[in-house]
Amino acid sequence: MASSGFRTTMCAALVALSGSTMAGAQTADTTTAAPKPAPKDSGRLVSNTGLVASPLLIYSPETGYGGGAGLVWVRASDAPGQRPSTYQTSFLATETSQFSFVANGDLWTEGNMNRFTGELTVQRAPTKFFGIGPYANMNPPEKFVPSTVRLILTAQHRVASKFFVGLRYYFDVSQLSDIKAGPIKQGTVPGAPNGWFVSTLAVQATYDTRDRYYFPLHGSQVLVQVNRADPILGSELNYWRGVLDARWYHAVIGEHTLALQWWADGTAGGSPPFERMPRLGGQNLVRGFFGGRYRDAYATAFTAEYRSAPWFDQKRDLLWRVSSVAFISTGTVAPHIRDFMMQNFQVAGGIGLRIALTKPDRLNLRIDRGWGPGSTATYFTVGEAF
Repeated sequence: MASSGFRTTMCAALVALSGSTMAGAQTADTTTAAPKPAPKDSGRLVSNTGLVASPLLIYSPETGYGGGAGLVWVRASDAPGQRPSTYQTSFLATETSQFSFVANGDLWTEGNMNRFTGELTVQRAPTKFFGIGPYANMNPPEKFVPSTVRLILTAQHRVASKFFVGLRYYFDVSQLSDIKAGPIKQGTVPGAPNGWFVSTLAVQATYDTRDRYYFPLHGSQVLVQVNRADPILGSELNYWRGVLDARWYHAVIGEHTLALQWWADGTAGGSPPFERMPRLGGQNLVRGFFGGRYRDAYATAFTAEYRSAPWFDQKRDLLWRVSSVAFISTGTVAPHIRDFMMQNFQVAGGIGLRIALTKPDRLNLRIDRGWGPGSTATYFTVGEAF
């Protein structure tokens, strides 16, 4: 799903609740004759979940174990090809003393003419800094605690078939505390040691031919984004940033799908705060490394993922929800574009389990285990990595 999609984990209770909600919506009146068989393809991409409240469970190397509560609502349409709209709020606390509130929405208008997304995050999240560059290896890493308020708003309009253009506003204010000895405390990296106020405006273009929204079987998506942080927008820092995110999907046999991604990110004319630099690691890019394990002015990554069809057909009650994946990634960071080919590309791979929350387009509970050189990581979240 899109980059502004879900990043919160739903526990098994959500699967059961959403399953019962969908089942109730699709059950025929048992006092009448047997219902007529549904059309083979109604054009619906996904089922409604209605409003679902659930306890939450998360785990990642960055946060450790944690829990909380959340609300999820998927609003679908019977119109052929209409993208579903998704809304979510959550509150979480973890064993590393992280606290976060996240509210986000992904709204599509009729006929997929416009897309509006928004995310508000308020959090306190202890983390680690390993240094800057492809060979950063601070041992031990410098620990610190950023307290952040972040707002992201995006509006896009379809200007041609499958082609969207729009604007993206990004606001981020962070204060740092509990800083251990190292470059952050010494103030030798951008945004340290006091924190930052960043405000950026971006032009964004997206080409999207995916046949499904949450779990595509065919098609591609290419996003190009050019960001500007400037004092005119209220930003303390001044820089340009460009992002390219290219994805391709192809169902080989049935719903057994090959998914590929090339991602590139770079800055110029200044530098963002060290914690917002182009970076690798975490639950989406080069899974298996700690989030932000590698960061620099430029970063790139390639990922290939095999996604299985559901292990059982839909006649097997809840078992149709289960599927699996295998993935491999490589990527690196560099101070200049010309240095990419001279750097050591990191390689990581892993396997994962999926539990579908909706059908036929599967919004999945994602459980991944990734391995890299000297590093392992487990992730629980909602939605595919790309």
